[in-house]
Amino acid sequence: MRKQNIIGDRLYNLRMKSNLTISELNKRTDISEGYLSDMENGTKQPSIKMLTTICDFFGITISEFFVDDGMLIDLSEKQRELIRLSDSLNDNQLDNLNEFIKGFYK
Repeated sequence: MRKQNIIGDRLYNLRMKSNLTISELNKRTDISEGYLSDMENGTKQPSIKMLTTICDFFGITISEFFVDDGMLIDLSEKQRELIRLSDSLNDNQLDNLNEFIKGFYK
């Protein structure tokens, strides 16, 4: 049975959607070709800084990196923006935002 490689599979899919080779991604992110290849193969894991660099390049948040593409397709641009903005909030701020949004449904 194949070991699950969420980060590597996601990186590979993003790279393929952008029609990029590992060499091109290396030039745009300054992450070595070998390390990118190892990530895609599941033999190495990126640091948070490295994952942030990759996400910034693809124009997504770290949260979006771990979400299935099918789920993101169903979101409007305004909903995606809310997700992006919420990534920088602390737990208390997220709780307050949730309560604020729930107020619209009363």
